[in-house]
Amino acid sequence: MRPSRRAIGGFLVASAVLAIGHLLSSAIAADRLAVVGGVAESVASRRWLDVLIRLGTGLTMALAVFASLLAIRRSIVAVVVPRQLGNLIIGEAVPGGLVTLVALAGAVVTGLVAAGMPSDLLTVQFALRPLVTGEIDPYLGRDLGFYWAWLPFERWLLGRLTIVWSVVTIVTGLVYASTSSIRLGIGGAWIAPFARRHLGLLVGLGILLLGWAWRIDRFDLLVSTVEPFGLTAHRLLAPAYRLLAWAAWPLAAMFVMATWRGHVVIAVASALLVGGAGPIARLLLPALAERRLTSSEQAARDASYRRIADGYTARQLDDSSRFAIASRPGTATDGSTPPDVLIAVGAGRYAVVRDSSIGAAGARFDRMLDRVVFAWALRAPGLVGHVGGSGSRLVAPRDPSERVRSIVPFVAAVAAPRWLEGDGLGPRWAIDLVVAATHYPMVQRTDWDGAEARYLRRAGVAYVDGNTGAVVFAWADMPDPILRRWREIVPEPFDGPMALTPVEAVLWAGNPQAIAVDSTSRRAEDSVASPAGASARDAALRSAFEALVTARRRGDWRAALEAEARLARLIGRGAE
Repeated sequence: MRPSRRAIGGFLVASAVLAIGHLLSSAIAADRLAVVGGVAESVASRRWLDVLIRLGTGLTMALAVFASLLAIRRSIVAVVVPRQLGNLIIGEAVPGGLVTLVALAGAVVTGLVAAGMPSDLLTVQFALRPLVTGEIDPYLGRDLGFYWAWLPFERWLLGRLTIVWSVVTIVTGLVYASTSSIRLGIGGAWIAPFARRHLGLLVGLGILLLGWAWRIDRFDLLVSTVEPFGLTAHRLLAPAYRLLAWAAWPLAAMFVMATWRGHVVIAVASALLVGGAGPIARLLLPALAERRLTSSEQAARDASYRRIADGYTARQLDDSSRFAIASRPGTATDGSTPPDVLIAVGAGRYAVVRDSSIGAAGARFDRMLDRVVFAWALRAPGLVGHVGGSGSRLVAPRDPSERVRSIVPFVAAVAAPRWLEGDGLGPRWAIDLVVAATHYPMVQRTDWDGAEARYLRRAGVAYVDGNTGAVVFAWADMPDPILRRWREIVPEPFDGPMALTPVEAVLWAGNPQAIAVDSTSRRAEDSVASPAGASARDAALRSAFEALVTARRRGDWRAALEAEARLARLIGRGAE
């Protein structure tokens, strides 16, 4: 083996080892941080979904490329490569088995590259089960859950299949061109019969994908266009896109049959019809419909559509989201400067701390294996030689917004984090959360801090302890359908110890006056009813509540569950 080939082979092997090691270490590190965050089951299910998506994408790409290359292999008599013997260059036929093996290796490499493409896990996870809200749009007759869940997934799936089709078509065309099955001459292009049929079949599949895109464009008229939805879109464009989506099937069949039998004129005509039908309908139909109408007549014609659009616009944002967007602070600290704390806006990616002092919500970091895993996952080689001592932990991420996003990636921060301190709960960050959707009928986009959405609803508030990194949530009392669905998919932040009760939410918000008044009145009533047991019961309640707060600050969810159960028993006895 030549030295150059050895160097290339060594480089490829080293790159593969580094890539596989990074993937495995990232998965292990994510597992350990998820256990600390209290969402281990949800992260595990999301990872398995990611594995299935990558496996499906890679297998689809590899099988499609291999099937296409295998078809090319059977259409070629022999693959001849030049070989030099002294001063003579002669052609030598490559064995058929070796050609098949090369095709298989190329398909495997292509599949591995496709499997490495990023996946929109949230879109796929949200669409696994149908979402029914009971509210139907008045024009296309679809439930809002179709626009929130299924339409984004359908667009994502179409994009994946389009990538596979494009790669297979390009590879097939290049291989045919390199084997002289496609030649350009003075008299025009010449394509071998088998190559013509093969490429015609691939283009026919592309026509079907284009018809699928037209189906999606029909719904985009209502939920994601910049222009207002009116009579032209409802009565002309929507039926035209629906007709084109169904017409793609006979057009694809006609194109495949024409290329199979060598009818070039029919094939070219059907290809031009397919490629130009959508843009022509988009540009020509509105111009013909509005050519003879004045502006006042157009306004009168679309008045009913505007009234319905105004109704959707009124429900596009709730009052809390609208107020949060309008009054979001210009700085992350809302006018106050936090002290030197572990969790802070703009802090580093990670920190290694001693757990014995502050009870940081981090992963174990006192073993050599732990240091290697996190060094590889975070791409920080210096962590391997870091000696933190017994009980040391790695806290990542340190930014409060990133820390919340690692636990609940399906919500968005509508404003910058607010800094709260000066009470018994310790310094903490408060982050206002919303659920957002990019599809909502007949409304314009809402922009905030670089993000875009057509639907926003308040989800609640996340509180991040500044010293330990523990995260708790005060969710909205009446969640919208999107948040209710995410509660079914990811139950830990909603039903576990991370979820605050309404009374606790008031305390964490930094407004304990209401709780103090309520507690004073309850103690007065208890002292009248039972003077002997009032003080003991108050002390037990106070002790249980302090234990619950301490466990949540430290991120010790097992102790938090025990303290919560104890508090519930004490409250139940008081009620009796």
